[in-house]
Amino acid sequence: MAGLVISKAGGGFSITKSCASGRPKAAAAGRPKATPAARAVELLVCRTLGIVKDGQDVTAAALDA
Repeated sequence: MAGLVISKAGGGFSITKSCASGRPKAAAAGRPKATPAARAVELLVCRTLGIVKDGQDVTAAALDA
């Protein structure tokens, strides 16, 4: 896949984005910040399993609060 570098690191694999200039691209102005994958998966699992508390999805942050 273009723009991705896959390397073996410490018993696993690491996937990183690359661009022609060799440095990460700056976020576009006005574009909402992307949700980290772990947070998105956490929300999806909660919604799929129907785990809610007071009408809100229950996540690790909600359980810790």
